[in-house]
Amino acid sequence: MQSLNDDERKAALGEVLADELKVIKEYVEDVPDIKLKVHKIDATVSEINDRLSVLENVVKEHETDIRKLKAKQAF
Repeated sequence: MQSLNDDERKAALGEVLADELKVIKEYVEDVPDIKLKVHKIDATVSEINDRLSVLENVVKEHETDIRKLKAKQAF
């Protein structure tokens, strides 16, 4: 096995660091896109929650109406 001299070690380490920095840079560049997607998902989930709340209220109203009708029929 051949050992590396100091200059060769620095060059190899520089290449490794350059590759790592490239990956970090690519990730950081993707962060705005990720934030936008998360914001869209959050907005969609909020809309779904609002719609579910409306549906829950409608179901409760219908359930109350059905109970009243059943009570009337029992007499």
